[in-house]
Amino acid sequence: MIQYAEKFLNEKKKSLINDVGLCQNFGDEKYYQPAPFPALLYCFSIIDLLGALSEGNAGKNAKSTEMAEKYMRRFMGYTKEQANLLQRVFRHKIVHLAQPNFVTKFENLRIAWQTINIGSEKHLELRKNLKGFLSDKFLKAHSDSKIEINSEFAVSIEFFKNDVISSIDKYLQQLKKETYLQDYFEEAIAEIFGV
Repeated sequence: MIQYAEKFLNEKKKSLINDVGLCQNFGDEKYYQPAPFPALLYCFSIIDLLGALSEGNAGKNAKSTEMAEKYMRRFMGYTKEQANLLQRVFRHKIVHLAQPNFVTKFENLRIAWQTINIGSEKHLELRKNLKGFLSDKFLKAHSDSKIEINSEFAVSIEFFKNDVISSIDKYLQQLKKETYLQDYFEEAIAEIFGV
């Protein structure tokens, strides 16, 4: 089972590196631009898979949001706030509506978002106490009205991808030690493949 898990998850890592790399597209920017939403979508789908494997539930009634958050906190080292913001600002809207809302309301915040193609110290940074509106350039392209914000949340595609990849190694280390994780992995794999 451990050998199978290593092979299965190493294939996911390779796929993540390749597919997100294609979305980052470091080629000729004259013809192709980076594609952050497909990159984020694939990262989130891998996180959902890992959440299912680590919780032993890949069934149709699985609470994937909660399991993914738990996985991000345990194996990716994200805080509850970071995991919640990633899911609220990016995941839910990209999965269901193809792109994030211009502004996400979260507690008393009106959060604008930013994606960064390569590494950045801003990764997962929530800047609060801002006063302003989305930029005029952005508004002209997407809206006729002013959209007020008081916060901004940023995600680096490169760092996010690397965090997922590193988490797979941490998960595999724990999987080798913890029999309950091995049982959960087997249960989830059986559900995924309909065994």
